[in-house]
Amino acid sequence: MSVRKVAAHFDVSTQSVYGWEAGGADFVDDNRATGLATVLEMDLLEVRRGLGLWVPPPEPEETLPFNPTDDELDEMIAEARKDRDRGNPELYDALMSVWRLRHPEQHETGETA
Repeated sequence: MSVRKVAAHFDVSTQSVYGWEAGGADFVDDNRATGLATVLEMDLLEVRRGLGLWVPPPEPEETLPFNPTDDELDEMIAEARKDRDRGNPELYDALMSVWRLRHPEQHETGETA
């Protein structure tokens, strides 16, 4: 991409473009970012990010809910029970909470996994 082409697109001198490149002049605004993306044939968000302008946060990756089978849950509880006394009681408590939600009738009678 030539400096002249960028300068012509924005109707400024080539010296202004060199100043923008060096960070010595105010370039940053929404309209110029859009124009720069167009003239450089780049993604607008990539240009905005490079200029330090606001960009929307990335879409969160889809996460699957914690939904193990009953057998998998029982196995995880057994492993967590071993680790409970070695400093990770929170994991055991969290897994037991999931188990209790799945088996409310057994929880009410005092039975555990």
